[in-house]
Amino acid sequence: MVIGLIGIVSALTISSSKTPVNAQKLLTEAQKLAQGLSLMIAKSRASQTSIKLSCDSTKITSNEYRTTTNYDAKSNMILGTIGTNVVAVATGTPTKTSTMVSYSTTDALTITCPEAISYITSDGTIFTSGGNRFIAMFSTTANANIQSRLEISKTGYPRIYMRDATVNANWSEVLR
Repeated sequence: MVIGLIGIVSALTISSSKTPVNAQKLLTEAQKLAQGLSLMIAKSRASQTSIKLSCDSTKITSNEYRTTTNYDAKSNMILGTIGTNVVAVATGTPTKTSTMVSYSTTDALTITCPEAISYITSDGTIFTSGGNRFIAMFSTTANANIQSRLEISKTGYPRIYMRDATVNANWSEVLR
């Protein structure tokens, strides 16, 4: 009986010691993405580019498009809408394409973006079809209940949240 109790306590200790590592990894990924997006927002303002962000379960890709003051066929731009917001959407080839975040199956990390496509306009404003903020959630295949969430407001202010869904379904903001 004593050996059985020691085994149970050891198993709990081992599993709980893995949890902080997973949580720290997810927090680090959310912070890296927040930093990258903040730089992109600043760049879009400074260089007058519109940025299209595409998200799937393994990567977030950015396509940058040069904007002009008048949107016409000559500038290779059209006016598009997401919800009720007018956004400059490029129809041509992006001036630059880069992958902001990328995970392979060996990384055991997944990304969930409620809106698969978002835009950062040349004035640094973020638009998505679901609202005026960018959201990305990170989880691991080892423990999908531990998650981090990055929210960037319409004006570019980042907030990072964490939760362990097995303990509490509510998100807690991480103080930075």
